[in-house]
Amino acid sequence: MALFDIVIATYNNLDELKSCLAGFETQTMKDFRLLICVDGSTDGTLEYLSVARYPFVFKVITHPDGKQRGRNPARNLSLEHISSKYIIMFDSDIRPSPDLLEKHLLLLENKNCISLGDVIYTDSKTNYLSDYLQHRGKNKYKNGDEIPAYYLITQNVAFESKYFIKIKGQDASMVTYGGGDTEFAYRLWKTFHLPVIFNALAAGYSELNKDLPIYFRQMEEFGSINLPYIYKKYPEFTQLFRFDCLISHSLPHRLLRLFLQNWLAWGARAIVPLLPRLIRRQVIHYLVFYHIYCGYRDSSK
Repeated sequence: MALFDIVIATYNNLDELKSCLAGFETQTMKDFRLLICVDGSTDGTLEYLSVARYPFVFKVITHPDGKQRGRNPARNLSLEHISSKYIIMFDSDIRPSPDLLEKHLLLLENKNCISLGDVIYTDSKTNYLSDYLQHRGKNKYKNGDEIPAYYLITQNVAFESKYFIKIKGQDASMVTYGGGDTEFAYRLWKTFHLPVIFNALAAGYSELNKDLPIYFRQMEEFGSINLPYIYKKYPEFTQLFRFDCLISHSLPHRLLRLFLQNWLAWGARAIVPLLPRLIRRQVIHYLVFYHIYCGYRDSSK
């Protein structure tokens, strides 16, 4: 039995998956197994994995009907196969640093916690979205800091497997973009109250394959579908993407919503390329909130 089971969900990104797997070939620590959850890929992923040879054990798992179901249901395919003490949830478009497992283990052996590793976007100097994401959420904190549980994302995270099994994985009813990690993080916190520690030393590297227009569309989809779903499931969780600002009738929040106007957003999008980096991040943050609001507003009509 391996010390780590590494759960990797993948859908139609074979080249990135190959890079990810190559990164696990060079790990300084060898006591692990990969559970590769293929979510209906049609790009030759299954054919490649059927003949691929690596110096580590890996198991390929698919949906019985071979169709795409979304990242949460794909990850949950691993539930019946996990046998390790620790689990790492890792995205297939990230290449792990050689000491990723070693750094996660160092923290987990010293503290009963969730070890939230870093993801470093190698295109952050040329991609405005990569630069923005590189400075949000957990990245506002220092290595070793305990961070709010709702900043947990499952791109690169490690914790004891029993917690994943006891709460039966991620919410499989969430199949569209956005909020799946946040719902999972909040449910973990409500059930176990585990501290989430930012472990910047357990790093992976990725080049983001999307830009701001795609991300804004995804944020509208999140606002229209998964945001109201999570709020209905956890009405007390108003910190979720500042949901209180969207529903509160307080004067400050009503005034804030006055700034979520189409013409202001159009102007903000137009000037993004012209802005200094620090200001640009704030403008993008406004636009993210605006698009979440648009999605939620349209779903409430």
